[in-house]
Amino acid sequence: MSGFEDPYVYPEKDSRGKSVLKNKANIRDSEQLSEFEYEISSFRELQLKESPIKGNFDLEHLKGIHKKLFGDVYEWAGETRTVNMSKADTRFMPENLIGTFGDIVTDKLKAENHFRGLPKDKFVESISNFYKTWNEIHPFREGNGRATRVFLEEVSKNAGYVFRQDVVERNKQLWNRAAARSITTNGNDQSELKALMSQIVVDSRAYHLAKTKPEIAIAKHPELLAVYADINNKLKTLDKTSSDFDRQKNVLMNSEFKRHIYEINTGRSNFITTPPGVVTTDLAVKKTDARKSQELAIKATVVEKPKSKGLTR
Repeated sequence: MSGFEDPYVYPEKDSRGKSVLKNKANIRDSEQLSEFEYEISSFRELQLKESPIKGNFDLEHLKGIHKKLFGDVYEWAGETRTVNMSKADTRFMPENLIGTFGDIVTDKLKAENHFRGLPKDKFVESISNFYKTWNEIHPFREGNGRATRVFLEEVSKNAGYVFRQDVVERNKQLWNRAAARSITTNGNDQSELKALMSQIVVDSRAYHLAKTKPEIAIAKHPELLAVYADINNKLKTLDKTSSDFDRQKNVLMNSEFKRHIYEINTGRSNFITTPPGVVTTDLAVKKTDARKSQELAIKATVVEKPKSKGLTR
């Protein structure tokens, strides 16, 4: 953004010769501001996991997320930028077109039923394109990355998937590189982004089977009851009088959980036949029953999970 005075930054550069964004704490050092922004936005992101911003998965929804994340840091949090931006060989959407293109991507999302009912490979394709477009739009002067990732988490959850932020954090450099390559003016290569996205997103039912207590997993996804019943039936084939019973039980449970998690996440399950994000009348009834319900009966029906379970791609 050379050649004009950026209204978002202080007139004076810091001791490193870097521009510093105007902020509520009046921090004049770029590194100190980065640390302050990271600490505050990380805390607010944790709050958003407990109490997500409700919305229609549009620009206003994204603005609400941005305001929550950065409202303690910047006066303009939650407001679209008023300047044009570029980075290296990437030129982001002109500021006067942010609203227009935000509406276009939202209309496309609605036309595709918010990605509900898609098998994983199709969902990876769709959510990658969705992210790429919002990254190109780049609605805010700062904080686009974190706000958009939280936004992706909500869109994924609505579609029956879990967007795993922990996988992004463990692969932050790879994520940033893939994101940049997907929107460069030299080619728009999405292959790396889609490969990484395939590791990040997982069918919500597979995720809860792997990560949450049985009664919680069943209350959220009643169709998992059939999976637990299958594992229980396999356990009944073991000889309880055997001196090696405990070891055999742990081996069998680990194997069965990993198998079911893999099959659900890849659409190969014989027990989970509804697509992600789709609630049939039968499932709606089961959810109502589960919420009212026999928590004790559920606990009596399901097996306790083994300590080590693999969450596959």
